[in-house]
Amino acid sequence: MLTEKHFAILTQLRKDARMSLARISRETGMATSTVFDHYQQLAAEAIIKHVALPDFARLGYPLRKRFLVRTKDRRATLDWLRAHPNVNDLARVDTHDALFEAYFRDVA
Repeated sequence: MLTEKHFAILTQLRKDARMSLARISRETGMATSTVFDHYQQLAAEAIIKHVALPDFARLGYPLRKRFLVRTKDRRATLDWLRAHPNVNDLARVDTHDALFEAYFRDVA
């Protein structure tokens, strides 16, 4: 069962997944050893992976759009979307639907 301390640590990790345990300790007011113990438990039970979330606007892609596409040939559509350089996130919603997020430099 996750406690308030676990959620406080997760909150800090969601802000910066590379944050040191010492900094998490300062931010939460917990002892570093307590943060370490709770982090070990979280790593074993609740944390799937640490990821980098890029700021696409700073990378030159300020426009973000989400699309829901209905298609007759789902496999071909999903293969095309997986290969497209602007597609960041892709999910199958239903038998013939795909939901994806894409980033663009401009409207044109």
